[in-house]
Amino acid sequence: MRLVKNPDDFMNIENYDEIFLSNGDTYLGVILNEEFNIRTSYAHINIKTKYIAVINFNVGMKNLQSIVTLNNNLFSGFIDEKEIDFRMPGGKDIKIRMETLKKITFMADNSTDDLEDIGTYILLRNEDYFTGILKNKELNVLTPYAKIPIDLDHAVSMNVSYPDHRMPRIKMKNGNSVRGLLSIEDFEIKLDLGPKIEIYKGLIDQIIFEDDLVPNSNGMLTMKKKKSTKNQKFAHVKAGIFQMGSLKGNTNEKPVHSVTLTYSYLISKNLVSFEDYDLFCKETRLEVPNDNEWGRGKRPVIYISWWDAIKYCNWLSSKEGLKFAYNKDGELVDKSGNPAEDPSNVEGYRLPTEAEWEFAARGGNETKDTTYAGGNEVGEVGWYKFNSDNKTHEVAQKNPNELGIYDMSGNVREWCSDSYQPYTRNSLTNVYVSSGELKVVRGGCWSNIAAFLRITQRNSEIPDSSSSLVGFRIARTESELIQSPHLTEDEDHEDK
Repeated sequence: MRLVKNPDDFMNIENYDEIFLSNGDTYLGVILNEEFNIRTSYAHINIKTKYIAVINFNVGMKNLQSIVTLNNNLFSGFIDEKEIDFRMPGGKDIKIRMETLKKITFMADNSTDDLEDIGTYILLRNEDYFTGILKNKELNVLTPYAKIPIDLDHAVSMNVSYPDHRMPRIKMKNGNSVRGLLSIEDFEIKLDLGPKIEIYKGLIDQIIFEDDLVPNSNGMLTMKKKKSTKNQKFAHVKAGIFQMGSLKGNTNEKPVHSVTLTYSYLISKNLVSFEDYDLFCKETRLEVPNDNEWGRGKRPVIYISWWDAIKYCNWLSSKEGLKFAYNKDGELVDKSGNPAEDPSNVEGYRLPTEAEWEFAARGGNETKDTTYAGGNEVGEVGWYKFNSDNKTHEVAQKNPNELGIYDMSGNVREWCSDSYQPYTRNSLTNVYVSSGELKVVRGGCWSNIAAFLRITQRNSEIPDSSSSLVGFRIARTESELIQSPHLTEDEDHEDK
């Protein structure tokens, strides 16, 4: 049960729910409603609170509400409840009217462990999407040449509302493709969240039966092959030009200057975790770092010096048969082992340069120019002073940025390859600062206020130092990716 009955129980809660009001106020606490009911254009659906990730209010021209679940279902319509019951830290209960809300983010003890992993996706014409079991197992398709019986257990996908006003099309596992009029009017679906609903076929866009086909992030309307776990670990950042720094930031963020990256690169979507780093320690017989008694596993590794981080990078390179990125002096080196001033000439795994870090945090060429990496509301994207409970949290628990990268604002600061130096107005290409006593750290951490989580905020540390505030993520120049068994580009296979 997720509800907090005793105010003292707040001492044991790692994550609070977060509500955002339309007047800009934000509160942390626990939502006490056990369920929410939403009336959509196709059904009246009851959803248990423990399955909900986000509720958005006043969405689009029609001022709809939308519920996004932990297992990536989207339902839009109007929520029945007129108010939410909210428990503040310390145990005080208040009621908040729905019309005053902008968003609710649910974070307190949510889990999908009791949900089935169902691989049938239903996409509606209004851009809602959800997973469930299709109860209709057989149907007839009337074609110009015959009435074709179809066993949907053998189907791959069904375009119910086909573009250009053509007839619906069903693709079968044996390679057959059948197009014609469907013999049924309604589809009966048992949602993986529990309820059963019936949907008129005219409201449905696509049904995807195959487990290895998943929707994309834009309404799930373009079907792509599910990416491997290994490929999901890295974001692809294409070459580009951006303005580095901030006119409104601290002195060390000025002057704003143009930076060109002529090469593409990969950067890990997640911070290096204790799980990752402990394996390195085990194989190299090093002492594992302290976890501050917060826990290990998927929490970002801490108490790591800059030298520790680059040793990890070289170890990972050696495991994949790649040339080291660093020499014994901590300099970036090319494939011949010579000092490299241009990161595009480096083959192995390494820390991102400061320019690479900022460009990736901004979202690369997909940037939406947000204040923090992933958005303008700090509590949605990062762990910081007012939501972290004074400790780190497992990676990828907040919203990612445009490139699918997590925790670039908050949780822990991140070592970069560069030495620290003040900015100048000069335009730079493939910049990397090799000399200097201090190393750059970026991103803000669990103990910082929001201002220190801004994308452009800079800091520096002695490379020998380590603390509970700093961790790291890894990067790699793309030019040699084809040789790496663990870092190949994702292949997208559209349903054509």
